[in-house]
Amino acid sequence: SEVFAVAFGVLAAGAIILTLNVLLL
Repeated sequence: SEVFAVAFGVLAAGAIILTLNVLLL
């Protein structure tokens, strides 16, 4: 469903942001 897709997108974006923060720091 769209809700699941949006939730997954948010989690994926959060994971990417955390990964970039770890790599940059």
